[in-house]
Amino acid sequence: MKPWAHPGTINTGEAPAYRSALAELKAEGKCPPDIMHRHVKYLNNIVEADHGKL
Repeated sequence: MKPWAHPGTINTGEAPAYRSALAELKAEGKCPPDIMHRHVKYLNNIVEADHGKL
């Protein structure tokens, strides 16, 4: 990917596997080291967001 095409933030669920997978991607250089990881329920998928309160 081009440097400008990398996301600044990755939204995932709260599963602990996401944290370790992202750390591994950063260590391998496949993910920018300054990317922010937010593990907030319902932010990872707009379709799932309809289950939360409005």
